[in-house]
Amino acid sequence: FKLEKYTSGKVSGLIPDPHVFEVVLRVNDEFVIMASDGYWDVVKPITAVAFVRNMLKAGKDVNFICMELAQMAIAHGTADNV
Repeated sequence: FKLEKYTSGKVSGLIPDPHVFEVVLRVNDEFVIMASDGYWDVVKPITAVAFVRNMLKAGKDVNFICMELAQMAIAHGTADNV
């Protein structure tokens, strides 16, 4: 929760209730990308999927791919958490 002193006196708009939903994974699913709104605000899902798919095909480590995904959002100018 962001205190008003950190939001220039404006209400932060944050709520404590998470948005939760279930997704049934299928045998053909290659991977799952789970990220915050700060990520999806600046990176299109199709871009992230293509990036991960290419990195996996190139034999890159999953931890490396995750770090690169975060850097991608930063490079695209996210102003929120990633």
